[in-house]
Amino acid sequence: MAARQVKLDGISFANDRPFVLLGGVNVLEDLDFTLRCAGHYKQVCERLGIPLVFKASYDKANRSSIHSFRGPGLDEGLANPAGRQDLHGIPVITTCTVLRKRQRPQRWRCDPATAFLARQTDLVRPWPPPVP
Repeated sequence: MAARQVKLDGISFANDRPFVLLGGVNVLEDLDFTLRCAGHYKQVCERLGIPLVFKASYDKANRSSIHSFRGPGLDEGLANPAGRQDLHGIPVITTCTVLRKRQRPQRWRCDPATAFLARQTDLVRPWPPPVP
């Protein structure tokens, strides 16, 4: 069976392709920090010759505590310059945790797969509490 290849802005992802770094901030909190982080990732990856895709979340449903900061939310996240698909010339991707969010204008590229690898607040909250 041939290896499946996924392309994003000319960057190929596959088991038989060179390493690509998906790096970024866990959740958008401070725009200045996000921009500095992206710029640093770009400098390091260019120096090492590693392709880069920047990843950041505008709504972090998979957190260690239900009381932790989730992020700026969809509307502010879409308006955030870090949500542009070409931050510092770097392709940008985010994790989509709820289907309705993926139906918004596609300024963010969404990766739904990782949303199901960890606890998702929007999916867990409606469940009844465990029986003691």
